[in-house]
Amino acid sequence: MMESFKFVTVAHPDEVKAKEQQHVIRTHAIRNTARKARNKAVTRKENFIIVDLDPKTHRPIRQKKGEQRATLTRSPSATLVDPFSCLPASPERLRVLMRHGAARQAGEPIFCVEEVGRIFFQGIDTVFHGALTDPALFHALSLTLALAANDDKPNVECLTHRGEVLKHLGNEVNDSSRVGVSTISAMLMLVGYEYRVDSDNKGAIALHIRALDTITRHSRADAQFSTGALSRALFWQDLMSSVIAGTDRFLSHGSFPEIFWSQPRCPLYPFYCHLRIGFQEIASHFHPEMIAVLEDLNALCMMLDAKCSGEDLPIARMEIDNGQAWIESRLADLLSELRRSGEENAVYKVCIFATYLCTYKLSTSIWEGLLIPEFCAMQILRILQTPANDHLWDAFPELVVWLLFAGGAFAVKRRTKVTFAAFILGAHENRIGRFHREWETLRETLTRFVWSAHAMEPKYRQFWGALHSENFSFISAS
Repeated sequence: MMESFKFVTVAHPDEVKAKEQQHVIRTHAIRNTARKARNKAVTRKENFIIVDLDPKTHRPIRQKKGEQRATLTRSPSATLVDPFSCLPASPERLRVLMRHGAARQAGEPIFCVEEVGRIFFQGIDTVFHGALTDPALFHALSLTLALAANDDKPNVECLTHRGEVLKHLGNEVNDSSRVGVSTISAMLMLVGYEYRVDSDNKGAIALHIRALDTITRHSRADAQFSTGALSRALFWQDLMSSVIAGTDRFLSHGSFPEIFWSQPRCPLYPFYCHLRIGFQEIASHFHPEMIAVLEDLNALCMMLDAKCSGEDLPIARMEIDNGQAWIESRLADLLSELRRSGEENAVYKVCIFATYLCTYKLSTSIWEGLLIPEFCAMQILRILQTPANDHLWDAFPELVVWLLFAGGAFAVKRRTKVTFAAFILGAHENRIGRFHREWETLRETLTRFVWSAHAMEPKYRQFWGALHSENFSFISAS
C-alpha cells in the first residue's frame, strides 16, 4: 500500500520546532495512524465470516435451508469494486442496484445478474473485460437496473442515466473508430428501456434498432463480433419490440439460418407434428401459418416431454432455444400482419398472445423475466374484457378456460394472478365452472390446446390449487 506523506516546508532548522509546525506534524501522524487502523480492520472483516455458535456445544449453528441473513443496506466499499478509479462514475449505486431483487432478469436479452450480484453477459463475456469503463455502457447498465428497481417506472435517476447514455452514444457513433462491443451493448440496453417505458414511441425504437443493425453488419469483419452473440441479442430485442410496441421487424427468423428448426417435421417424429384437438375446432379463424406454428409448438412440447421422461433429464439442461426462436419469431410476424390489416379477429389475436406466452414459458435457459409474460397475460385479459368479445364465453368455453389458466399460471406478478383468479371465479363462473372445479377435468381441457407435462403441468396445478384452496393463499397474501 502506498504510504501517505505530508510535506512541511521550512526555511530554517529551528522552524521545525515551532508550535504551528509541530501541531501540523502531530495532526497528520494521528490521522495517518487512524486511517491505517481502519484499513486493517476492513481487511480482517473481508477475510473472515461471522458464524453463530451453539452456547452448549460451542459448535457452529448450521443455517436452516431457505433462511437468509438480512442484506446490507450499504454496499461494499467502492474501492473493492473499482480499485483503480477507472469507472466514469462511482460504482457504489451500481453495486446496490445489482443486488436489488428486481435486477436479476432486468437486462433480458442482453445480460442477467447472478444471485451473488455479478453480471453475466450472454456469450460475450470474453470481450467485456473492462468494458464498463465506457461511459455509455456504464450509464446504460445503471439505467436498466434503476428502471427495474423502480418497477419499470422512470424516475429522476433513470432520466439522468438516459441523458448520459444518449450523450456518450452520440459521441461514439460519430467517431466510427470508437464504436465497439460496449457501444452496441449500450444501444441494445437503450432499446430495451424504450419499449419498456414508452412503447408508443415506435419511431425512436425503430430508429435505434435500424442503427444497431447497420453497425453490426458493418462490424462483422472485426474479430470481437465473431461470436455472433450481439447479433442474436439484437434479434431478440427486435422481436420483443415488435410484440410489445408494434414496430416493424428488421431481423426476422429468415435473417438467421441457424434458427431454422426443421426437426419437428423430420421423419423421426411422425406423430409429434399435429394440431391439438382444441384448436381444430377453431382453425377456421386462423391464418394457415398459425396452424403450422401450433403444430411445431406441439412437436416441441412432445419432444421435450419425451426426452425428460425417457432420459430422466432435468429440464434446465434441455436445449430448445432455436425451436423457441423459430416459433416466437413467426408468431410475431403473424401478430404484425394482423395489426396492419386492422381486422378484428378476437379468437385469432388472443390465441397468438396465449401461444406466445406458452412458448416463452417453455424456456429452459436463464430467462424467467417479467416483461413478456406480464404483457401477454394483460393482452389476454384486455381481449376477454372487451364487451364485443362476450360471445367467446358461450361459443368457446373450453378455449376461454385455457386462456384464463395459461394467463394465471404463467403470469409472474401476484396482482396479475389475482386478476385472472377473479375472472375464473367471478361473473362467468356459471359458464366455465364445470371445466375447472375438478383437477382431472381441468387437465383434460388444457391438454386439448398447448400442453407439456414437464414444463406446464406443475405451474397449472399450483395455480389451480391456490385458486381452490379454502383460504385462497396467493389471493389474500399481502
